[in-house]
Amino acid sequence: MSSSDIQLIHQKALECSKTDPAKAIAYYEQILDICREKKKDAAVYHQELATLYKTQRMFELAAQSYIVVLKTLPERTVPYAMTLNEIGCCYFELKKYKEALPYFHLICDFARVGDAHRNIAYCYRNLNDSEGFRLCEKHLLLAKELDPTNPKTSYDLSELCYLTKNYKQSIYWFVHSKTTDPNFMYNASFSYLALKNFALGFKYYENRLATNRICQQTGLKTRVEFETLDYWDGKTPCRSVLVIYEQGFGDNIQYFRFIIQLAETHPNIQFTFICNPLIHPIFRTDLVPNLTILASLDPRLISHFQYKVYTMSLPYILGIQEILPNPVSYISLDEDCRVYWKDRMSDLKRFKIGFVYSGLLQSYLEKHIPLSAFQTLLDLPIDLICIHRKSEVETDLASVDPVLRDRLNIYEEMDLAKPFVDTIALLQNIDLLVTVDTYIVHLAGVMGVKTWLLLGNVSEWRWSTDSTAYWYSSVDILRAPKDEPLESVLGEVKTRLQGILSR
Repeated sequence: MSSSDIQLIHQKALECSKTDPAKAIAYYEQILDICREKKKDAAVYHQELATLYKTQRMFELAAQSYIVVLKTLPERTVPYAMTLNEIGCCYFELKKYKEALPYFHLICDFARVGDAHRNIAYCYRNLNDSEGFRLCEKHLLLAKELDPTNPKTSYDLSELCYLTKNYKQSIYWFVHSKTTDPNFMYNASFSYLALKNFALGFKYYENRLATNRICQQTGLKTRVEFETLDYWDGKTPCRSVLVIYEQGFGDNIQYFRFIIQLAETHPNIQFTFICNPLIHPIFRTDLVPNLTILASLDPRLISHFQYKVYTMSLPYILGIQEILPNPVSYISLDEDCRVYWKDRMSDLKRFKIGFVYSGLLQSYLEKHIPLSAFQTLLDLPIDLICIHRKSEVETDLASVDPVLRDRLNIYEEMDLAKPFVDTIALLQNIDLLVTVDTYIVHLAGVMGVKTWLLLGNVSEWRWSTDSTAYWYSSVDILRAPKDEPLESVLGEVKTRLQGILSR
């Protein structure tokens, strides 16, 4: 084929790039085959193909094409640095942080670029260990030195200090940034809250309302919007307020206490809580007369309300400055179901431990312990009850030692008839719950079930640095040793259990 043939195919590739990327990629691959056969320079086509791969989130292929381009460029030039950055960013997107680092470091070898140091810092931060955090801080400070007025670097330093639980330093960097960016202010709230400065913490937490982003894990908006209703400030006299749920199961269970407090504080206002349909049945409805709980709302009835407010805003609206252990059990209990599970578990005669080893949604927090790690507890005289439905953990069960598999008690019928009702009844029939940070710690905490919460090196603001959960009197916190994976905390679990069982 001639150069004119390549040009024709190239034109087709360009035309398809936006409308039919897969077809465009096929055209580019055809061009590259011709170039290899004719031994023609193909750098420009690799460059365009890499960009196309990147738009389709095919980062591994994009990186390979950029590497080909890199070999054709003069070293220590702007195009060379830009291509190094593209390769590093592709590996970062693939979460191959160690592979990304050399490319960002090469830029810093010949150019004083703050963005490159920031990218290095992001890679080290995602390694999630103390050495990574140390190097992250080092490169953020270098970026700060190169571009001292960039508020993003101050924000990144603030976030890093939050992750390492250096909350006062986190606040220092936040103040130093002099930012008015709502996202920065929202994230800064976590350090104030971790220090139990609830007045400022919940105030800054309100900045989340500036946007209503799509949750990457659920694909849904963070909040349900009722745009025709004005937002209530907690002071304006009115007759009816719509309280709208947001975020996950655990957040709604935890913050329901504030809905009760709100209704008790304003007895002349009728509050209606629009709850996540899946957890709607678990809340008691007999606690306050001016509170109604609904699983859904007919849009035609919105006009019946004067104002709206979101659940996570209630501490701010109530002016909360201190949080004490939850005073009332607001979880609805089914006596028949409790008795059913008591009978169902009647063959378990030893100390009954329920455990949850994996959270519903994964994040930067450690919320997963390999099921196989629980083998370390098998030499104790205990009954292990896995509070996951059997069908949800089949893959993990297949990979564990048969001895562990035989010792586990797992029930497939849990919560099939109605969400959470069997989980609640099961919690009423165990001696101890051992769990990662997920919704069940809040459920058990409200119910007063003795609970050990297992936390990794990075944990949420609501657990601060305490050894007990100030939200719930029945929840103790066990933290993994520094730089150790979350599963290492099972060593302390075993030691504590040995002490309990010996008594």
